[in-house]
Amino acid sequence: MNKSLKLMTVREAADYLNCHQMTIRKMISRREIPHIKKSGIGIRLRKEDLEAWLETDLRLPDGWNITI
Repeated sequence: MNKSLKLMTVREAADYLNCHQMTIRKMISRREIPHIKKSGIGIRLRKEDLEAWLETDLRLPDGWNITI
């Protein structure tokens, strides 16, 4: 594993996405959001995975071209 890889808790992911922790937990239970679940560690999320997940639903007006 990359030593610089930062795993986020559910709380940190909720803060990053500006939503409630329960929203993150519901998305995890419905397998709508990428996550890691390990015994003894709990649920963790990678910022890179969340950013890629966000980009899959990115909708821009015609003619716009931005990079996240």
